[in-house]
Amino acid sequence: MPSENADMPTYTQGLMDLGATVCKRTKPLCRQCPMADICEAKKQNRTAELPRKKTALEVQTLPLYWLIVRNRDGAILLEKRTAKGIWGGLYCVPCFESLNGLSDFAAKLSLTMADMDEQTALTHRLTHRLLMITPFEGQMPSEHHSDGIWIKPGHLKDYGLPKPLEIYLNGNRLE
Repeated sequence: MPSENADMPTYTQGLMDLGATVCKRTKPLCRQCPMADICEAKKQNRTAELPRKKTALEVQTLPLYWLIVRNRDGAILLEKRTAKGIWGGLYCVPCFESLNGLSDFAAKLSLTMADMDEQTALTHRLTHRLLMITPFEGQMPSEHHSDGIWIKPGHLKDYGLPKPLEIYLNGNRLE
């Protein structure tokens, strides 16, 4: 162990490099290891067990519903997401975890579920979540103010958007 805290990053990096190049899960290179004399795994004859394989994260499926709404000028409604959570700080179309949430928000824009077209669902994998995203597209029946911003499709590239939204918008030629 380093005697000074300032040396800790170098020490830690050295341990990671040693583990990555010598202490392999399969075929460890114990004969080449500079730490073999003090290695507990070698002393206990457990080199075949260590390091342990990481357990796979349990993947949670999360249904999401996007409201892709345009105004009379063809601009799309975007909202800036809060800093925490999925896609923190990025701009996104209104996004909901339930159809009721989408329906309630749409009603504030004078839209009903009948006014919107349900699109083909898409999936997006995050480290520990599988997002099942169902987009709904609609047209504003009249000018209406909202807390979001209206962006013309040609200017969407100027905003930080979640990757699945970029893919969706590009695939549907909205840009």
